[in-house]
Amino acid sequence: MREPELADTTDTRWEEDSPAYRVQVWTVRASNSLDLAEYQFDGVDVDEVLQWASSQEAPDRQIVVYARIIKDYEPGLIRLRGTDPSISD
Repeated sequence: MREPELADTTDTRWEEDSPAYRVQVWTVRASNSLDLAEYQFDGVDVDEVLQWASSQEAPDRQIVVYARIIKDYEPGLIRLRGTDPSISD
């Protein structure tokens, strides 16, 4: 991992104090098809979300964690951990 650099504290315009989180639990079936269960977390710290997500890990599962924010009245997701297996390169 690269060493972190000091951040410019004036380079942001807004901050979300209580984001929601989404956790996608992708199950890979023997036929290589994918099943998705998606969970929402509100009013919790990211550490709790990551702990829960880790508890869902299994050899046939892929876990993706997002922060869910609303910007300009539009909801969106920011990926925090994992890779969406439904997106091919």
